[in-house]
Amino acid sequence: MLAKDWRHWLASKVFIGIGNGLAQTSLVIYNSEIAPPRIRGFLLATWAWTFSFGGFIATVGFQILSEVSDSDDTYSAGPNDSSPPTQRTT
Repeated sequence: MLAKDWRHWLASKVFIGIGNGLAQTSLVIYNSEIAPPRIRGFLLATWAWTFSFGGFIATVGFQILSEVSDSDDTYSAGPNDSSPPTQRTT
C-alpha cells in the first residue's frame, strides 16, 4: 500500500470515485448517442467485464499485500501501537 496515512488513502479514494463516476456517465451517453447500434451491446459488455475484472485484480492484490505486510512489520500500526516504527535497512 502506497498511502501511509489515512488522509492520503481517503483523498485517493475520493479522486478515484470521481473518475469512475465520470467514466460511467460518459460511457452511458456514448453508448446511447454515438456508438453504432451494431456494437452498443459489445461496448457495454466489455465495460462491465473490465470493471469486474479490475475488482478481482484489486482483491487479489490486496490479499497479496496483506500477506506481505503481515510477515514484514516495517511500519507501526498507528497511534495506538505501543511499539515504535521501524525502518527498513536495505
